[in-house]
Amino acid sequence: MIESTNLKMLRNLEAFQVFSDILAFLQEEESVEEPLKGLCDTFAARLSDYDTALVPERRSRYTAELARQRDYVFRSFTTQLKLYQTSFDAAQVKAAEALLALIDKYGRNIPAMPYRQETGAIKNLLQDLELEANAAHIQTLFAAHWVSALRTANDQFEQMMLTRSDAASEAAAGGAKAAREAVQAAFEKLCGMINALAIVNGDAAYKHTIDRINQLVTESHNVVARRSSRKKSDETSDPDSPDSSADAPDIPTPSPVEE
Repeated sequence: MIESTNLKMLRNLEAFQVFSDILAFLQEEESVEEPLKGLCDTFAARLSDYDTALVPERRSRYTAELARQRDYVFRSFTTQLKLYQTSFDAAQVKAAEALLALIDKYGRNIPAMPYRQETGAIKNLLQDLELEANAAHIQTLFAAHWVSALRTANDQFEQMMLTRSDAASEAAAGGAKAAREAVQAAFEKLCGMINALAIVNGDAAYKHTIDRINQLVTESHNVVARRSSRKKSDETSDPDSPDSSADAPDIPTPSPVEE
């Protein structure tokens, strides 16, 4: 018998992967006939809807990745400038100090700013770096490639943000929730029918299917259990640390939240 169909504790993209693995397995089974075939087709249709509903969430993950790339370029650029502060060349030391002072004008920790504020700060900084005196400093420090990389990273992030809006994000979240509930319901009906047929016709014809579904669901439960164990371990080692457990969103959290 299929022991559990509960995947509600999984994060969205985790649940989608488990559902997809189960569907792929079922579609390979030659023994899937009516009434299972109709329920399997419904499950596939609801999973397709769920896939579509998760597009904005995947885009949010890509936005966070672009933010990390931009922060990496910015920090690498400033690290390069700081290295030149110890140069034996007085001109390089002067150039590095001038550029670091310019950067500090826009904030002591630009990568920690909210997304839009960071984008604006970097855009203004890049404009200042085009001024004749600053451009000469960049040339002295052979840092033109870092400025170019920072401009590219900032432009890519800004373009991604332009495709998003708070209202659209809220609507997308609601759509994903409804789609997930629908695919979960279809999965439960499918598993209920498999169990019923196994009782009526005997386990033998359905054993492979039942075992595979049980395996995939159990593996997903183990993922949640390990995450919960890590959370408890973190809380024990640092009781004042913020919660970063299974309730965390699917999007990566280290990057600052846009305001």
